[in-house]
Amino acid sequence: MKKIRHESSQALKHVLGKRLKYVMAILILISWLGDSLLNVVQDFLGETIPLTSNFSIKSDLAIFFIATFFLLLVIYFARKSPPSDNFVAKANDNKVNSREVLLVNLSRYTPYGKLKQGKLDFADKGYSLELFKNNLSNFPNDKPLKEIAGTNFQCNWLPLLRAIEHYPNIKEVIVFTTLSTPDNEGSHKNVDVFRDLVNKYFSLRHREIVFKTYLSRDVMTSDHFKAAYPEGLPTNNIHEFAQVVLHVLDNIDARYDKSIDSGDKIAIDVTGGMSSMSAVLAAVSVSKGTFMHYTDTNTFESQELDITAQ
Repeated sequence: MKKIRHESSQALKHVLGKRLKYVMAILILISWLGDSLLNVVQDFLGETIPLTSNFSIKSDLAIFFIATFFLLLVIYFARKSPPSDNFVAKANDNKVNSREVLLVNLSRYTPYGKLKQGKLDFADKGYSLELFKNNLSNFPNDKPLKEIAGTNFQCNWLPLLRAIEHYPNIKEVIVFTTLSTPDNEGSHKNVDVFRDLVNKYFSLRHREIVFKTYLSRDVMTSDHFKAAYPEGLPTNNIHEFAQVVLHVLDNIDARYDKSIDSGDKIAIDVTGGMSSMSAVLAAVSVSKGTFMHYTDTNTFESQELDITAQ
């Protein structure tokens, strides 16, 4: 992971998070700064201000400048301090109930082998896309997804439903679709079917979820990206895909007040899409400091992961 020099605010956050003695020292320095500055004001203005000490103006000024010097010294060394080399993998997302926006990749529809006794039987696959669309009104949304995986509706989209289901307060799902190539049809051509599937499954669960693609006006504000990728994203250019994802995330971040950590509101799922797309979303989740989610396609169990500095 690339290390960069911290800005002052980031540097202080980095140091304060690692060393308790620095926290105490800075608090004491700030306390002295406040006391000495108030004393200086009192001496100059001749006003009575409740203080915790009775230094003369000379001693007050001396303490003020000394405390300021040491505080600047802490900031200087904090900025020179490299990020931690110790990283840990966290498996449990304690903000799961706070997540409001879920980012997912969507692959083109593919029927899967039906789930039988915990294993996929590829000799007995689910519906083709045409049959899936024609029978969607009969989708058994009253059943758990693991049971549905044993029916004709078994496909690569069911694990994505599980990803949405995992977050009880997700209000918005943003989908990144794939571009068609001469060899493969892109998922942008059947994203409406996936939208209908999401609405069908969650309607019985009394959850209203706003479904959007990356091209929705409130998350896509770049004319360049709109013109370049009006029908899905290329899966063979991870740099361009990452640029689009980061642009979308920047627009989501802008919705929240600066006092709110948007990383606590966003979830990123790496279950669907091509492997290159999943790799990009995984990298983005680390850079944004938010958990990534993955659904096991055999067990439909949710797995969470965050790589963070210790």
